[in-house]
Amino acid sequence: MIKGRVSLFIINSIKTIFSWLVYVTNRSLLRQNRVLKNKHKGARCFILGSAPSINNIDLSLLKDEITFPLNNFYVHPKFKELISGSGLQYYMIAPIHPPQSTSQWLEWLKGIDKFVPNTVVMLFGINWRRKLNLYKLIRENGLFTKNTIFYFFAGKFYSDVLSNKSCDFSKMLISARAVSTYAVLLAMYMGFNKIYLLGVDQNYICTKKKRFYSDAIHNKYEHDSLGFDNEKLLLSTATVLRENKMLANIAKSKGVEIINLSDESILDMYKHGNISDVL
Repeated sequence: MIKGRVSLFIINSIKTIFSWLVYVTNRSLLRQNRVLKNKHKGARCFILGSAPSINNIDLSLLKDEITFPLNNFYVHPKFKELISGSGLQYYMIAPIHPPQSTSQWLEWLKGIDKFVPNTVVMLFGINWRRKLNLYKLIRENGLFTKNTIFYFFAGKFYSDVLSNKSCDFSKMLISARAVSTYAVLLAMYMGFNKIYLLGVDQNYICTKKKRFYSDAIHNKYEHDSLGFDNEKLLLSTATVLRENKMLANIAKSKGVEIINLSDESILDMYKHGNISDVL
């Protein structure tokens, strides 16, 4: 056990060193994120994950709210209703990661570009992969030319360092296990004082149906491709729980409320609420 932890620490430390080398070349790009700081101070927002429980929500109720759709959310059958109102959408996509190939990522990004209107603000993650990152793919293929785009850098491979400083989107963030972690950090950076979670259940270990969609380019056969057995899935879930516990502590120190609106979520570090009491 100790040997394994030491090996993981060494590997993550090496990755962090590579991340710093890539990060310094992207600092001017990340400084553009400063315009987002406290942009919505005192407001509320809704973070929309892809757990099956999101199907229990009438997304049209959120069309005039500020929302953060995550990763593959555009395939939701009610996505058009969500973007039909006066609300703002900040669409967030995690940095490139296995098991998808470059061609699969590109195909997926092209699909999002065709479907998402130019009123949606796009937020893309980049990381230590210098030759393969979303910034490069998007620029080289002329994608999202009509959207406002921001990039964030995920490079610290030791999530135990999460603190108030971890919310600064103009600097290097942790390399999180879940894209929802980045969304919560961004929401706090933007000054929201109430953050509602919908479809952010992280209960993969408890259910066979992982997401509200059954077939999509992104995350297709994800766990089979990665060889995720129950032990690895449990360890991954433990990391996500640890990340969220630290997020809850940061939120508390900032006076920010994070409310979980899903009955099926295992994120019990957050206050539970009912969407009927919110909308």
